Amino acid sequence: MTKAVRKTPPSRVRYETANPTVSCRVPTEVYDRLQAVKEAEGRNCADVLKIGLGILEARAAGGRRDHG
Repeated sequence: MTKAVRKTPPSRVRYETANPTVSCRVPTEVYDRLQAVKEAEGRNCADVLKIGLGILEARAAGGRRDHG
C-alpha cells in the first residue's frame, strides 16, 4: 500500500513564504561563540542575526530582562 500524499494547508504555505529558513555550516569556534551569546543575552539565533545585520539593537552589558 502507498501512503496518501498530504496537501500543505494554505496557511502553512503563506507562513513558509513569509518566513524562509536560513541554514549554514560554521566552524565549531563560531558555533560555540553563538551559543555563548545566545545564553548570555537570552536571545535566539534570529535575534543574533538581526543584531549583526543592524536590524535589532543589542542590549547594554548586563541588560538581560526577566520575562515575568
